[in-house]
Amino acid sequence: MPYKDPAKQRAAALAYFYRNHDTCLNRARNNRKSTRKWFNGEKKKVECVLCHSKGVDAPRKLHYHHLRDKITEVSQLISDGQKDKAVEEMKKCVVLCEGCHEKEHTGLIRGEESLLKPLGYCYS
Repeated sequence: MPYKDPAKQRAAALAYFYRNHDTCLNRARNNRKSTRKWFNGEKKKVECVLCHSKGVDAPRKLHYHHLRDKITEVSQLISDGQKDKAVEEMKKCVVLCEGCHEKEHTGLIRGEESLLKPLGYCYS
């Protein structure tokens, strides 16, 4: 049963971590590896919405570009092993290859119209 006192709960959690240090670190490492493997598999299924380059060839070259309500980077959530939150963030994005992503950001910084607008994507 959890402790009612948060300080005692924290102390118990730290004691558990110190007793099982290697197990805890291995579990976290394996979780990050499996999440990264899943993420690369997901990227292999998609393509850039502008130039249609596929993720099968090089999944690392595809980026998730936020259109709205950005909480954090998808890649940061994947690095942290937060698969569920990453999926929610991915729903707010379009997939762009690194070249198209750079062009999109450069144009937006210069005040030019979005490359995605003719495709029906809009920022909200």
